[in-house]
Amino acid sequence: MTSHCVIPKLSTQYNHLAVFEAYFDESGDPADPKVEVFTLAWLVAPAEDWKKFTETWNRLLRRHKVSMMHMTDFEHSIGDFKGWDKTKKDSFAAQLAGVLKTTFKLGTSHSMSVEIWNKVIAPSMETPYKKKRGPYIFLLQSCLEQLVEYGKDLPSGERIACIFDENKLVSDAAKGHYTLLKEVRGWDNILEGSVFESKRNFIPLQAADILAYEGYKDLVNIIAGQPRPRRKLLVNLMRIQPHQAFGSGPRRTLERCSTDADIYWAMKH
Repeated sequence: MTSHCVIPKLSTQYNHLAVFEAYFDESGDPADPKVEVFTLAWLVAPAEDWKKFTETWNRLLRRHKVSMMHMTDFEHSIGDFKGWDKTKKDSFAAQLAGVLKTTFKLGTSHSMSVEIWNKVIAPSMETPYKKKRGPYIFLLQSCLEQLVEYGKDLPSGERIACIFDENKLVSDAAKGHYTLLKEVRGWDNILEGSVFESKRNFIPLQAADILAYEGYKDLVNIIAGQPRPRRKLLVNLMRIQPHQAFGSGPRRTLERCSTDADIYWAMKH
C-alpha cells in the first residue's frame, strides 16, 4: 500500500511549501566517524502543486508495487526493490525524475566534506551537543538563505512553510535555529511556520530524499577524484537546478555561517 499525503497543520497564511531532507551516510548520524560528507537538500513548490505531485507519485509507486521511495533501499536493491535489475531501476528513476521536475520551482542539495568541517568549524564547538548537530545547522542556514532569495520574488503576501524530515538527533536544534533566523534576519514576511514529518506521511519528502542522496554521492565522487561519471539521476535533475557543494569554496563562507550559528548556540546553551 502506498502512502497518503498528509498536509501539515500549519497557519493558512502560506502559499508555498519547502521540504528538507538530510543525508549523513547510511547511519543517518552526522557523528558517525565513517561519514565523509554532510548533505541537506531542499525543494520548493506551490502547496497545490505538491498535492498534484503526491497523486502522480503515488500512482507511479503503485504501478511498480513500491510502498515508499527511499533512496538507500533503492540503491542497494533491498525491500520493495529486491530483485530489480539495472534496466528496471534506471527506467523507474527516470520516471520519478520526470514527475519531480514538473513540480518543484527551485531546489538544490548543499553538501560539505567532513574534512573541511573538522578543519574550519568543529574546533570552535566546545560541546558534544554542538559537534553532533552543527553540520545540520550549518547546512540548514545555507539552504534557508537560498530559499529566502527565492521568496523575495514571490507576489506580495505569499509565504513559504517549511517541512523537515523527522530526525530525533537534530529536530530541536533545527527548530530553534529556524525560529531564531526568522527573527534576527527579518524573514517573518517570507517564511511561515515549520513542522517535522515522516517521509511516509508527507510524500514530497521522498522527492527531497532523492536529491539529498544524489548530492551526497556526487560530492563523495568529487572527493575521490571523480573516478566515475556523474550519476544519471543527478544529471537528469540538474537540467533544472544545479547541485551546490561546499568544501571547495572560500573559507570565509564557512566562517560566516558558523558565526551566525553561534548566535543560536549562545542563546540556547
